[in-house]
Amino acid sequence: MTRTFPFIPGQEVTKSAVHQAVGGSDQHAMTSCLSRTAFLIFYDPKAGKKFGYDLWEGEQADGTFSYTGQGVRGDQRMRGPNLGLVRAAQQNSPIHFFSRPEPGAKRLKGNPYTYVGRVILGEPMYEEQVAPDEDGRNRRVFVFNLVPIDPADFVVKPLGRDPGAIRCEFRSSPELPEVAQPGSALRVPTATELEENKLQNRFRKYLIDRGETPETVDIKLPNAKGSLRPDFILRERGIVIEVKPTISRENVRLGIGQVLDYAHLLKLDGKNFDPAILLPAKPKTDLVSLAESLGIRLIIERPPSEFEFV
Repeated sequence: MTRTFPFIPGQEVTKSAVHQAVGGSDQHAMTSCLSRTAFLIFYDPKAGKKFGYDLWEGEQADGTFSYTGQGVRGDQRMRGPNLGLVRAAQQNSPIHFFSRPEPGAKRLKGNPYTYVGRVILGEPMYEEQVAPDEDGRNRRVFVFNLVPIDPADFVVKPLGRDPGAIRCEFRSSPELPEVAQPGSALRVPTATELEENKLQNRFRKYLIDRGETPETVDIKLPNAKGSLRPDFILRERGIVIEVKPTISRENVRLGIGQVLDYAHLLKLDGKNFDPAILLPAKPKTDLVSLAESLGIRLIIERPPSEFEFV
């Protein structure tokens, strides 16, 4: 057994050959290797379907990859391979991701996989969701949030999905919850998220009171689950809006990156919207000038019930 990881992204290899080279349990799709200094993940969408794994997992529109934890019957538990993956992330051990080759690709005999590349666990590391087990009964599952180290190498094309163009589906902007309700969902909104929800609701009411129609849009990318969704679309004004609950530099910078991405993706689908960021107050002067230099409008709340489009 080698003491280093011998595979490169894009290389096809059998699962048994991987274990022969770096160790680990060949009985699981998740296992430690190299004397517990690294970790392996094997993704097989077809085999996982009968265990309900496919409901949540796959490439996501934001570039991450959702991967369902181990346990085929009843609630999954944070032990065994599931706990092993979390500990590998906490110890900053390399996590190596393998995927089944695409349909029609030339395959090795045996149990072939393609080494896709290294991943880390994002924030949060995982979420608890509901999916059917092999008996068809709903149960709790862990959905791990895998983030590619090198997205240029990280390419997984789910089975049975054809490449296509970006699709944009417009819909009314909903009123959002402003109070956490433990027990109503597996994931309770954070205090920051609830503060943002309050700001969105105030702005939504402001628009409706003035006869405007607040919308949002689901931006669906080819070969990806889920969608990217800006907080608001105002067709009459021709703007796409990202909302941030504070005027901290971190939040403004995040908002700039997100809204520029939304505007760019909408443009690729033939829809032109100017980018804008909604904030609860005016940020520092240098941040205002940064947004202006990038062609981003600012929408500033002016209590008690006004909003200024800068």
